[in-house]
Amino acid sequence: MKKLQTAVLAGCSYLLASLVSFGVLVEDVKVESSDNREMDIESIMAYISLRPGDEFTHQGVTQDIKNLKDSNRFSFVDVVREDSMDGIVVKYVVTEKPRIRKLRITGADTYGNKKVRKNLELEVGDYIDDATVGMKCKKVI
Repeated sequence: MKKLQTAVLAGCSYLLASLVSFGVLVEDVKVESSDNREMDIESIMAYISLRPGDEFTHQGVTQDIKNLKDSNRFSFVDVVREDSMDGIVVKYVVTEKPRIRKLRITGADTYGNKKVRKNLELEVGDYIDDATVGMKCKKVI
């Protein structure tokens, strides 16, 4: 009985070692909005290096999170790992920052609209959040 337990344990150790050395493959990579807004998935995938068929590594996921955060397009980035029969499904959950649709300057009679716009360094289409607006406004004052 003890020999059987030892043989089973050795077999499990070998199987585990082979899985670790070969890694687990990524079956699919998905992008999802945390607030259910429409997003351009292809442009977001440009920041993600992990692709189906790649070996899943924590370093790869960490780099993808860094790339997404460094893009300054997202206020929230998370990763959900789902195990499946054929590997791992990696789901990136993001919240896109709001974009400026229209920029109107009022009450800038002393400085002038052009000077305020230039100092704000904000344009239509830029991604913004409260911190960005606060920093940009301080430049004008």
